[in-house]
Order: sequence, then structure tokens, then C-alpha cells
Amino acid sequence: MVSLGAICGMTTTLFGSLFALPRCMYSMAIDGLLFGFLGNVNSKTQIPQVNLVISAFASAVIALLFDLEKLVEFMSIGTLLAYTIVSASVIILRYRPTYEIAASKPLTSPGSQISASTSELTTPASELINLTGTLRVQYS
Repeated sequence: MVSLGAICGMTTTLFGSLFALPRCMYSMAIDGLLFGFLGNVNSKTQIPQVNLVISAFASAVIALLFDLEKLVEFMSIGTLLAYTIVSASVIILRYRPTYEIAASKPLTSPGSQISASTSELTTPASELINLTGTLRVQYS
């Protein structure tokens, strides 16, 4: 029964990764991290078909080259590595030193200088930031 649960869990994880891979490749191509032709989608279905074919071909080749036991080990190692990197990143970001923002310049947007008076634009940046480091919303 435990092995059935493990197989179902691994299959679900595998399908989740395979379905997301073409869109991930598409997003990376749009950002300029991959070749430009990978950023094209079908005009009717809005599916990145080239990415789908490439990821399906790569998955099929990997499935043909390795036996199932090794593939499950690779997937387990990859999942463990991903969770470890995320956990380490959370710890690193939690204890990263904070930096002070100079309060000499007010925070403005390009359109606000036209419509707002100068007295509304003199709020220092340090007053707009709360203790967690996120910007507070200021309504004029």
C-alpha cells in the first residue's frame, strides 16, 4: 500500500513538472533567457507548440535511456534539492541586513507631479516604509 502511494505521488509530481515545462520555457524565452523562437505561441490555441514538442522529445529520450528505478531516484533527488534551495533561501533572506533609504528625496510617480501639489510630495521615504520593509500605501 505504501508503494502504491509512492508511485501515485511520484506520477503526480512528474505530470506537474511536465505540464509546466513548455510554459516555463516560453516565459524564459519572452524574458530573453532562451532563444526567441521558443517565445512563439499558436494564434488559435495559445499553446507554445515548439516548446511542447521539444519537452516531449527530451522526456521521451530520457525515458528510453534510463530505467525506471534511476528515473525515480533522479526525480527524488531533484525534488529534495529544490526544497533544500528554497529553505536555504528563506533563511538567508530572513537574516539579510536591511538597508536604510535616504529620506532626502520624496517618493513620487511621474504623473503625480502634475496633479499633486508640492506639499503632498514632501513625505520622506522612511515614513512610507513599515517595519517589514514593504511600502505602505499613501492616499492623497
